[in-house]
Amino acid sequence: MVAAMNGRCFVVTGASSGIGRSVALHLESLGHRVFAGVRKRDDAESLRAAGSGSVTPVIVDVTCNHCRARLPLEQRFVKRFVRQRLEEQ
Repeated sequence: MVAAMNGRCFVVTGASSGIGRSVALHLESLGHRVFAGVRKRDDAESLRAAGSGSVTPVIVDVTCNHCRARLPLEQRFVKRFVRQRLEEQ
């Protein structure tokens, strides 16, 4: 569910509700940057509103062919963000 990178940036799947949402918000409350996989735009907006600005919802439904096709684009964005953070340290 969670992949940690350098202890400061996390990718959380299943963040639309339940444990995934709680984990994403908890990590953000600890000061971490979080990329959170959600299923729908409404889920993304709700998660963004509940957070304090360091959680980035990423709409991805693994049961949807169109959404799975976007995964490589989202992964490149996360990798670029992590690289920039590592260079800053």
